[in-house]
Amino acid sequence: MFRSGGASSVRGYELDSIGLAGPNGSVLPECALLVGSLEYQLPFTRTLSGAVFHDMGDAAANFKRMKLKHGSGLGVRWFSPLAPFSFDIAYGHSDKKSAGTSAWERVSKPIRPLQTALQQTILKQTL
Repeated sequence: MFRSGGASSVRGYELDSIGLAGPNGSVLPECALLVGSLEYQLPFTRTLSGAVFHDMGDAAANFKRMKLKHGSGLGVRWFSPLAPFSFDIAYGHSDKKSAGTSAWERVSKPIRPLQTALQQTILKQTL
């Protein structure tokens, strides 16, 4: 069973926020998952680069019912001796929580549009 959204799937959306809407605003898991990402990295130095990305994905009962959600953004990649780290700012194009707000309002509210993969990268390195 699958849900999508978050720093490791469709950036610009909260973790596991894409899927079947359940009671009380929850998101129920689904049987099919489709996630894709296109990212271009521009090296600044040997260990530091910038990134431009676009993600898309959905979780649904089957592939015919999917309505892909899109997220785009910018990021910085640091390839440290310990582990690679990434810091991304993303915007979810279909995010209903951001509807009716200007682009500046969406970016200036750090909790919603700002997502970092730093914690997930550290977690993956320790497992």
